[in-house]
Amino acid sequence: MSMLIPPLAFHQKAEREVNFLQLAAFRFVRKLIPHSLLRGSLLRSVIITFIIALLIGKNAMALEMRSASFKSSEEIPLRYTYNYENLSPHLAWSDVPPGTRSFVIICEDPDAPLKAWVHWVMFNIPKDIRELKEGQPSQEILDNGAIQGSNDFGNLGYDGPAPPPESSHRYIFKLYALDTMLNLKPRTAKKELLKSIEGHIIGEAKLIGTYGR
Repeated sequence: MSMLIPPLAFHQKAEREVNFLQLAAFRFVRKLIPHSLLRGSLLRSVIITFIIALLIGKNAMALEMRSASFKSSEEIPLRYTYNYENLSPHLAWSDVPPGTRSFVIICEDPDAPLKAWVHWVMFNIPKDIRELKEGQPSQEILDNGAIQGSNDFGNLGYDGPAPPPESSHRYIFKLYALDTMLNLKPRTAKKELLKSIEGHIIGEAKLIGTYGR
């Protein structure tokens, strides 16, 4: 008896372990391959399993985020902090999931007292946008069509790191790829935004910077 995992069993096991993009690829393949072929010879089973592995690998690219302003897990320069120039940093992303219709960016400080402090909310970033240059203006709707929400300073757009004296905090820039555009108004807060994107996230990435004083 062969020890090769039959394709159907392979699907069942993989469906419990792969992410949503990989799962979509599995289901696509299962629609294409007649059930009768899955009961064929050992060679046929090997070929089918190999094809599935190739398709999964092709669709398994993870959304990636980076910045020319600071490196991941390193300190955010003063020019991007609240008490200095307070410029939003450069952000860029790649490996966008198929079916993406818009992006969301949220920046927050998880080390703030009492709750994660929100520094930036932006949504309906057009699907063809792959970067935001530093120093985005504090306006409701940007030139590229993206909409900005309110942060926990009570302001529109970005406000930079401002930890208490003699402390160092992390600042997490989160990027979400969505399969929809959002029907939300400018100045929408993080809580309402997160509720609206439930069930629409098809990719996620994050970039972490630190700042202390």
